[in-house]
Amino acid sequence: MKEQHTDPNDLGLVCLHQPSVPVVRTFCERMGIQPDAVVPTFHRTGNMGAATLPLQLAHAADQGRYARAHRWSCSAWPAAPAAA
Repeated sequence: MKEQHTDPNDLGLVCLHQPSVPVVRTFCERMGIQPDAVVPTFHRTGNMGAATLPLQLAHAADQGRYARAHRWSCSAWPAAPAAA
């Protein structure tokens, strides 16, 4: 986000790989992302890898969150960031 000159607090919607709730929490803390900006899916689907990104986008659209989010981000990684 630094390279893109993006302030995490400006993100109204964040879709990311959700391998577990603690990993998402740690990611948000380390990146300075507000947890309510994340579209949660892990509690319904478990770890779906990067396939959760389109699912989160669909949930966000169903909830009307695109209209509220003028800036948003999608992120996936091959391994948990805490393990890197």
